[in-house]
Amino acid sequence: MNAWNRVLWLLAAAAAIVGLTVPLTGTHVTTPILLLSVPFALIHGVRRYGWRTLLFFLIVTLVVSNFFENLSVSTGFPFGNYHYTGHPQLIHVPIEIGPIYFGLGYICWQVANTLLDEADSRLNGSSGSLAGRVEVVALPMVAAALMTMFDLGVGIGADRRAGGVGAERALLRGAGAELGSLLHRSLR
Repeated sequence: MNAWNRVLWLLAAAAAIVGLTVPLTGTHVTTPILLLSVPFALIHGVRRYGWRTLLFFLIVTLVVSNFFENLSVSTGFPFGNYHYTGHPQLIHVPIEIGPIYFGLGYICWQVANTLLDEADSRLNGSSGSLAGRVEVVALPMVAAALMTMFDLGVGIGADRRAGGVGAERALLRGAGAELGSLLHRSLR
């Protein structure tokens, strides 16, 4: 096993250990665990896709995530009405949100890629096959569904601990506003 693989396994082990032990302490520290996804994504991503592709993914993720988080905090669209408290912020969103979206988005992409049998190797567009065209849609959709599931679970827990600072946020993310509102009201 080369040195980079050891580092990746160490990061995965650290996340598992922290994820399993922190709840035993009675605290709810999710940010450090989530931030462990960032170096993992950087190391794995550069090795798999190269610097240019990963840098493009990083920039798009940071810009898009910050734009939509700020839009939602300001207007309630598309994720519902909520706000963040504390933390240094970029406009209305804590600065760690963008890097966390990058790390988790990359991990969700890799899980989706694994589920779809290394679909990213067939996305270069040169094949033109039906399978290649389906994977162009399927891979990002599966990755987005995985990210939404994760965000839903983390968001509900965070909203409950925060005393309803963003009570509708988790239920509205990734779902239609009407359905999210209906679910939120029915779960109260």
